[in-house]
Amino acid sequence: RPSRAGEKLQEELAAKVKENPNVALAIRSDTEAPVGQLVKVMDAAKAAHIKAVTAYTKQPGQK
Repeated sequence: RPSRAGEKLQEELAAKVKENPNVALAIRSDTEAPVGQLVKVMDAAKAAHIKAVTAYTKQPGQK
């Protein structure tokens, strides 16, 4: 079961899908971020029925 923060994220993403069914999500993460956090965001996007999810990584300190 998702955490309260995960549930809130899923609710917000679902609201965006309701506004625009073709909404896409781009996740930008650095290499130091825990993989589990990225998975939680992707799970919330899937549960909100976002069809296009892209994840980018950047090196620490890179803008």
